[in-house]
Amino acid sequence: MTTRFRDDFRSVDSFSDEFLVHCPECRRCAKVLTAGNVRFVCTHCGKSEMWKGSPGILTSKHPSKRDSSGRRMAWIGAEYDWFFHYPLWLQTPCCGQTLWAYNAHHLAYLEGYIAAGLRERRPNEYGWRNASYASRLPQWLKAAKNRTDVLRACQKLHTLLATLENPPHW
Repeated sequence: MTTRFRDDFRSVDSFSDEFLVHCPECRRCAKVLTAGNVRFVCTHCGKSEMWKGSPGILTSKHPSKRDSSGRRMAWIGAEYDWFFHYPLWLQTPCCGQTLWAYNAHHLAYLEGYIAAGLRERRPNEYGWRNASYASRLPQWLKAAKNRTDVLRACQKLHTLLATLENPPHW
């Protein structure tokens, strides 16, 4: 039986409620929580901080970007959280690149997309659009020739999740 993935037009923002990151103090798994005020919390060493950056999001891979007042701007598109720019907990080398996920929801979505033998896109009420998260995934991740390697890397990330002493609650 062929597994099927249907693009539901979700954006990368739908995975941004929680980022699992490396704590800069103890190097263990910590969280960046974005509901309400954006904050970093490490339950292992107690480090916490509130994000005091610009309210808008800059889509960029350059963490050094600042707004006109000198505050850091949020950024999307690499293996770091958008706000504090701490490295993601869920990342592993794969096919000469880095496979990364923000949290378990993000990892499950990626895995469902990659495992699918049939990937469907359809126009929405406004016609065809190319802004969904699935349509913006890099080609190396989408390639059928890499499917086995990428799924193996996803399994490594699941193992990282399973070994957390204080697993996140979804």
